[in-house]
Amino acid sequence: MKKIRIAIIGMGLMGTRHAQLLSDMDKFELVGMCDENITLEHKLHEFGVPFYNNLENSLGVSSLNIGSLLSWAKSNTDIVFIIYILVGCASTHYQT
Repeated sequence: MKKIRIAIIGMGLMGTRHAQLLSDMDKFELVGMCDENITLEHKLHEFGVPFYNNLENSLGVSSLNIGSLLSWAKSNTDIVFIIYILVGCASTHYQT
């Protein structure tokens, strides 16, 4: 079965919890994490995936199927637009 490749944007408490859950699911492959707070990189090394503090780099590194947005609402408009451009428009529909 082909895994769904996912990156998490926003690595606060909710993002970290999502990373924990996704790491234990066979259907998903966590391929990256992104947060403006670079100090979180050390805390999140246990997941063994790249950490980025630049959204464009995090979504452009691997061919993603999903960009999971878990950031503060005030920043979501710009982030959703970038996810749409880098993931939504560039990827084909995922077939299971």
